[in-house]
Formats: sequence, C-alpha cells, structure tokens
Amino acid sequence: MSMKNKKKLFFTIVMLVLAGLWCASMEKIDKASKILNLPLRKLMHASVYFVLSIVLIIYINYMFDIRKYLLSALITIALCAGFAASDEYHQTFVAGRTGQVKDVLIDTTGACVGVLVYGTYYVSFRLGYRRCSIELLDEQELEKTKVLELEPKKKTKKKK
Repeated sequence: MSMKNKKKLFFTIVMLVLAGLWCASMEKIDKASKILNLPLRKLMHASVYFVLSIVLIIYINYMFDIRKYLLSALITIALCAGFAASDEYHQTFVAGRTGQVKDVLIDTTGACVGVLVYGTYYVSFRLGYRRCSIELLDEQELEKTKVLELEPKKKTKKKK
C-alpha cells in the first residue's frame, strides 16, 4: 500500500470515529442508561478515545512524517482532549445530556493509555527493528573484514 493510500485510510478512520462520537453524543442518556450501567459507559468512553488516539497518532506520523515520538504523542493527546472537551460542550445543548469535566478527564485518560500502548509498540518493534538491522549490518561488515584478514596475502618479490 502506498504512503498516499495509507494517509487516506487513516484519515478516513479518524473521521469515522469522530463522526460516530459526535452522533452518539446527540442521543438521550435515558436509552443508554437502561441498557448500560455507569461504569461500563465510562469504560466505553475511555475505550473509544483509546482507539481514536492510536489511529490518530499513526495518522500524524504518516501525514507529517514525524520521527519524534514525543511530539506526535503530545499532538495526539492535545487533539483528543480538545475533541473530548468540545464533545462534552456539545452535549450541554442536547436535551437530557450534561457535559461533565469528569468525562473529559476519562476520555483523555483513554487517549493517554492508547498513546502509551502505541509507544510501547513504537519503541520495542520499530526502533528495536532498526537497531537489529544496524547491528546485523555491523556484524556483516565485521565478517567481511575477518574474511579479508584471513585470506593469504600474496607475496610480492622484490627485484634486486
């Protein structure tokens, strides 16, 4: 898959998750509270932002070609927190819903956990793979020099 197609794919996924969150915040809480209890609803809040943060950090890395993990992590957390705050503010205009700071904190915590999970992958696999590749190249170079050292040197006769 080309880089351009990956950018489009992750942008589409981010937009679908954001649209789903926006539409879900327009529903009355009465329906949801009958089906789900409070802890499960809060867990769902955090898990949606968990997924959003992973998709968003991947998109940011592809879109802007950021090699610095901390920069892309901070941008991702800021965007997720901003959207969580705007979503809670939007809920204040929906009948039967209230915007709560506690929900913004739960959503942001879910985003932070998602960034940490992606960070674990990034550090252990992506950077680890690069280090292994560099070490492998170093070992191959070392083997070449050993082979060159072991080859018998041709004696050159000096003319008198």
